Amino acid sequence: MISPTVHDLGPDPNTKYRLNAWSYQQHTITSFQGWQYAAFYRSDQPKPDHVRHVVLSRRCLIDDVWESLELRDYEQTADDGHNTVSIGICRGDGTLHISFDHHCDQLRYRVSAKGLALHPEEFSWSASLFGPVLESLGSNGPTPFPITYPRFVSAGTELLLECRLGK
Repeated sequence: MISPTVHDLGPDPNTKYRLNAWSYQQHTITSFQGWQYAAFYRSDQPKPDHVRHVVLSRRCLIDDVWESLELRDYEQTADDGHNTVSIGICRGDGTLHISFDHHCDQLRYRVSAKGLALHPEEFSWSASLFGPVLESLGSNGPTPFPITYPRFVSAGTELLLECRLGK
């Protein structure tokens, strides 16, 4: 019989409603070219009213050692279990994408440096690999509708963001 290996990447934030590991949450862990990536919230303090930050962890499946980075320039404060994190990988340019913290809210989205997922061993795992929080997927200004339940879908070498619009 095979026993599972458990990796504790950090404590779940102390909130009334869980922010990590909901049944409807999609794409919080993904694998690509021998590497695995996970996205979740973590807080520095055990207090329920403290802010949470998005954390991204990765590991080479051969080495089985996780390394984590915390994106501390955005503070998640809503105690709402719908405000989950989703991660996706664009197979064409090797970028990692995350969408987070919305329950009928403005888009919150970040993208990594190009090539990160194609050649992960060439990149030191740090928050500097990710650009700023974006409110748009294009150059036309903020996305004009509130979204919930983001998830990423691979379409060949492209990556699509799928979500619920409005309520």
